[in-house]
Amino acid sequence: MAIYALLILGLALSFAKAKQMFLNRRKRAQSTALAKPFKIAVLPFESLSPGSQDANLASNITEELIGDCQRLTALHVVDPSLATSFRTTSESPQQIAHLLNADKLLRGTASRNGNDIRITAELIDPATGAAIWSKTFDQSAADLLKTEEDIATAIASDVENALAANPPPA
Repeated sequence: MAIYALLILGLALSFAKAKQMFLNRRKRAQSTALAKPFKIAVLPFESLSPGSQDANLASNITEELIGDCQRLTALHVVDPSLATSFRTTSESPQQIAHLLNADKLLRGTASRNGNDIRITAELIDPATGAAIWSKTFDQSAADLLKTEEDIATAIASDVENALAANPPPA
């Protein structure tokens, strides 16, 4: 009789623990699903070197970065065709963000020196106009497409990490 009582008690405790784990997992999933993503505008990267080859480098990095950011659930990328209109502008970050309805701006530069490329990116908080994250990538362009892809992936990951500690605006 005591064995049956212990068995029933053990089953009841196991069931209670399983139920609690299920409810905790469900609660986390709901809070993650309800989290509002940051609206980010990926502005066209600026070519610092003369020549169409470097303009293509800047354009390719921008396109790769848009694609990588669009795959992140923490980010909602503003329509790239709207952001393209700010390729050359005297608008302030606050004005650009307001016009694009963006929480953050991502911009950068691209340059080439022989077979070496330099990509600099910065994440801007429009409220202050200050960079909340920035990084420079210096790499060989032996395999240019792979290098562009690697840099864009690293930038998107770094941006996601930089935003992770800050909740999006309400």
